[in-house]
Amino acid sequence: MASVSIYRGHCCKLIAISNTKKFNRRGPRLTALAYAMEECAEQDEEVQAPRPEDESFIVHEHLKYLREAKEEFVVSVPIRFQGKVFAVLTLERTGDPYSASDLTSLRMIGDLAARRLFDLLQERHFGLSKRLGQLKSGFAWVFGVRHTWWKLGFLVLIGVVLFLVFFPWFYRVEASFELKASQSSELTAMIDGFIDSVEVEPGQIVTEGETLLRLDTSDLVMMENEALAKIGRLEADAARSRAEGDLMGNRLLLAEVKEENARLERIRYQIGLTSLCAPWDGYIIEGDMKERIGSPISRGDTLMRISDLRSLEVRVEIPENSIHEISLDENGGELAFASRPDVKYRFTITNIEPVGVVRAEGTVFLATATIDQNADEWWRPGMSGVAKIDVGERPLIWVLSHRLIDFIRLKLWI
Repeated sequence: MASVSIYRGHCCKLIAISNTKKFNRRGPRLTALAYAMEECAEQDEEVQAPRPEDESFIVHEHLKYLREAKEEFVVSVPIRFQGKVFAVLTLERTGDPYSASDLTSLRMIGDLAARRLFDLLQERHFGLSKRLGQLKSGFAWVFGVRHTWWKLGFLVLIGVVLFLVFFPWFYRVEASFELKASQSSELTAMIDGFIDSVEVEPGQIVTEGETLLRLDTSDLVMMENEALAKIGRLEADAARSRAEGDLMGNRLLLAEVKEENARLERIRYQIGLTSLCAPWDGYIIEGDMKERIGSPISRGDTLMRISDLRSLEVRVEIPENSIHEISLDENGGELAFASRPDVKYRFTITNIEPVGVVRAEGTVFLATATIDQNADEWWRPGMSGVAKIDVGERPLIWVLSHRLIDFIRLKLWI
């Protein structure tokens, strides 16, 4: 007689007996047979009773079954699929014992029938039972001792994905900046003349009222002396005419004296305009006039440009792909000068120009920002560096991938 059982949960359940359509699994004989099959499955090897002298497998349940079934010989063969026992084939007979060739044939039969038998069992397990079986197989693979490195790598991958998705990262927009003076002035020539001397050069710090440039005053001084001499002569003539009683002549001479005094005041005013002075404490940013000493200039010509060091501001160039993240008064950040990258300064954005500016690297929007501290002595207009504008917390995976995702969306139009 041949019997087949499925092995699940350390228990064997009879599913087929040769020449028997219906059978009672709770009977003493079939119960003993199930225990014998479990004994084979637990040892994961062929079990033959009575046991040959050169074997060491356990046959306790098989001997009990022989006594219950009143048979002489019994053999159980485990049927494996993917290296695991899922069924047991048991044969029993009276007469000749099972030989080594019989065991080999049974082993081959089990190997050949394993796949088909496994598929038939899977088809029978449908609905919730099938799902539970699949879930159990999955947990067995996950929590088993096999494929340790694969499982470890999978767990590490899951950990990395969870970290990227749920770990918040403080996101900042990177932009370039330039330090500019919020107040600057062009110093122009007030009169026509020739440059006589230049006291400063670009890059020099000046104080309010300091003389920056002088024009040649020789012609004006000569005109001043002529006016003084003429006034002296007219005053002498006026005094003589008054002494002689020539009232009309005296009045005419006094009128000429008044006219010459007005001319003298105008000449002296022009002499005062020949000195170009700093309107405030500042920094000369343009106007190297030393090479133009002796050159003529006209009224209104720009000679120098001065910036007020007390009012510096930051001009930040925000890339257009990040401008939607920035808002006025809500976004600040930190900046570092190219000359001092180790020192960071906080700043606050106060204005964003609504029209973009085209640069070689792309369109940018110009923003004005103020530094949240007094200016250091070494700061100069025109200095540049990198600004990091605070945006807020974002998932780390978004921080690392949003540029690539935006690029793909634009290229593939999705």
